[in-house]
Amino acid sequence: MKSNWLRKLVFCIFFAVLPITESLAAAGKFNFVVGDVRVLSASGERKAEKGGEVVASETIVSGKDGMAQLRISDGAFIAVRADTELRIDQYNYNGKPDASSNSVLSLVKGTFRAFTGAIASFNKDNFKMKTP
Repeated sequence: MKSNWLRKLVFCIFFAVLPITESLAAAGKFNFVVGDVRVLSASGERKAEKGGEVVASETIVSGKDGMAQLRISDGAFIAVRADTELRIDQYNYNGKPDASSNSVLSLVKGTFRAFTGAIASFNKDNFKMKTP
């Protein structure tokens, strides 16, 4: 009887945590990082490194000598130039473009270049780029 109760508890915890882990899936990875490039999140700040991941709600900040290139999980490519702040407001992609896929990026300051991926190809309305 106790083991049945324990299984149900574990099952409930698993499904309660699933949406949290899904929202923390990597939006992309750094292919290239030079100079001062940092990633800001609610939990703090870390140095950007080649192969390092970024997730939704994080902000990429490059210093005066910093540049970075990211490959986004839907195939998009982003090049962040020096003295730039780029925030990933929303990102949802499960490996194939569908109605739930979306990407919202905000350029707070600076310059970047983007080549869109599967999300924008599937539905242009699900890809948004906000600029000042």
